[in-house]
Amino acid sequence: MFVSVLFALGQSSSAQTSFRDLDVSTLKNPGPGYYFIAPNAMDSISMLDQAGKNIFKRRVGPHANVLPYKGKWLTHFATVGNTPVFIRRDVNLNPIDTLTTVNGVKVDFHECRILSDTSYVILGVREDTVDLSALPGGNPRAIVWNNVIQERTFTGRTLFEWRSLDHIPVSDAIKDVDVNTPVVDYIHINSVVVDTDGNFLVSCRRHAYRRDHQDQSHLRYGYVASWWFTLEG
Repeated sequence: MFVSVLFALGQSSSAQTSFRDLDVSTLKNPGPGYYFIAPNAMDSISMLDQAGKNIFKRRVGPHANVLPYKGKWLTHFATVGNTPVFIRRDVNLNPIDTLTTVNGVKVDFHECRILSDTSYVILGVREDTVDLSALPGGNPRAIVWNNVIQERTFTGRTLFEWRSLDHIPVSDAIKDVDVNTPVVDYIHINSVVVDTDGNFLVSCRRHAYRRDHQDQSHLRYGYVASWWFTLEG
């Protein structure tokens, strides 16, 4: 298991900022095991035992949105220079490679999720100029965040790409979005997973949609949004 391998490494390099043990008020004979905490300190990852004490820590630099994969790797968001990326690390927390978007799309820090031993899905965003003059107060040359989902291989191939403005108009979110802001963030994707039926399930800040990739239809349900996409080879 991922946690047991990390424990076997023992203590490692110290962090710039101090680590925090958990304040455990009540212990009721917990079974053996370890908790993966990231970030513990703002620049480091740690493992805690069942009493809340740090037993392993590794400095990886400022990071966010850590996700493990099958006890083999983990990914986390970071900025390399001025470029946002996700970094894939091995069980020793050594960097393997950087995972990023292509086609003029900037990496969105919210999520990068490894799907298989060869591929991952990553969120991105592109600023597009859109005519919103038909909407109340809309700018004819508004800058809109075009949310993008890309499925890519570790070797650099893009298997799938979806862009929100191709399918979801800004008018769908007009009730909850100020179109007079310098940049219109109209759906704000937070996460993406592959559902049990093989479709992408996408969670957004506003509304709820069930999206069919075949006929492009969608149903609105309420406030947290979801879209489904059929993965095609």
